[in-house]
Amino acid sequence: MINVRRLPILLVAAALLVTGCQAFEPSPSGVAGSSGAGSGDGTSATGTSAPGASPSAAPRTVTIADFDQAVDGERVRVVGIIRAPTMTSTFDNYCSLHLEDATNPGRSISVDVQVASSDPPSPNTMAELPSSYRATDLLVTAEDGTAIHDGDTVALSGTATKGSSGTLSLDRVFRIEVATASVPRPIAVNFKTIKKQKEGTLVRLTGRLDVGFLTSCYGTCGIFLEDPATGATVSIDVTLGTKNERIPNSMWPLPKNYTRSSLRVIANDGRLLRGGARVRVTGWITIGTKSVRRIDPVIQIENAP
Repeated sequence: MINVRRLPILLVAAALLVTGCQAFEPSPSGVAGSSGAGSGDGTSATGTSAPGASPSAAPRTVTIADFDQAVDGERVRVVGIIRAPTMTSTFDNYCSLHLEDATNPGRSISVDVQVASSDPPSPNTMAELPSSYRATDLLVTAEDGTAIHDGDTVALSGTATKGSSGTLSLDRVFRIEVATASVPRPIAVNFKTIKKQKEGTLVRLTGRLDVGFLTSCYGTCGIFLEDPATGATVSIDVTLGTKNERIPNSMWPLPKNYTRSSLRVIANDGRLLRGGARVRVTGWITIGTKSVRRIDPVIQIENAP
């Protein structure tokens, strides 16, 4: 199991994620990859079963919390939030992504999803990621044809595989389903009570969108919610999207010389919100230096007139 943390380490207005996943060129026999990568249904291109993929055995459902208890080579089904990691690559035509625990964003597992050679990607596969990409570039197609993006909840079926370090990952995902996950009820806080919240608590805070003097962006951007009554602020990490694309719960890159009026955030319902807008943000508490609380990651942004 691996832990994923978003680290806003670059002081830029629009940084990109790097090292994308791309499909291999087809071999002369028409089989993608160098060793017969899976076809997405748990079988290889030759019709034989992929490792651990017995057509007669339904995968056992496990949680991310107890994924480490799975047996090496066992077929399992895991529900979580799909994420494009900061850096990734392909091996044998499979791309390494992250599946995040809906109840604890600091807990996740590595999952390998087949890269499609078609556009749009065929069921149970994902589109190629460019060499420089953002999380919002992630596009996965579920078994029923539904388009899935970074931050969506899915059920992935694949093979629990132990690597050389002894860590288990979900290898050769052969089924991708749209799913729902139970999350804790967020605690309503204000700019005073948020200071008492524990790490990993899901909270909801209302304030006005603002930017800092230097905004850190690396997959997410560290902007602020401001209390108009006192001027107090809380840092929030919002997913960096693409200008002119209304991706829910994301923001557009900031220009080089920006002000609060430059800020553009997309609400959960697709509404375009400007800097200074009053919003209600739901996300997880992270405690930084000097016990300063911030909301990272933000999972939902709502207009709050």
